[in-house]
Amino acid sequence: MKRVNDFNKKVGNKIKKARDEMGMSQPDLAKVLGYDSATAISLIEVGKMGLKMEDLVVLSKHFKKPYEYFLDNSTTKNENKSQDEIIEDLARRLIRLSRNKKR
Repeated sequence: MKRVNDFNKKVGNKIKKARDEMGMSQPDLAKVLGYDSATAISLIEVGKMGLKMEDLVVLSKHFKKPYEYFLDNSTTKNENKSQDEIIEDLARRLIRLSRNKKR
């Protein structure tokens, strides 16, 4: 469970950094992701709530950053990928991560 919390915190920190770089507030980002309030954004940013895969795709496009930016330090670009291709890449990545956790 600790690994998941650490991972969520790292993702949340990256989201906060990207949001701050664009001068966005938490309520602004909540609207982009379709949340009713900024509470969810706050919980995501501090690692208490995980990010949905669909939201990661939206964030990637909105902030014009590869989805890997939020997951690790990779510099792979996804600007020319469709949303379906991005989701397929994420699914493969999540499968690899879950296999590694079982070991």
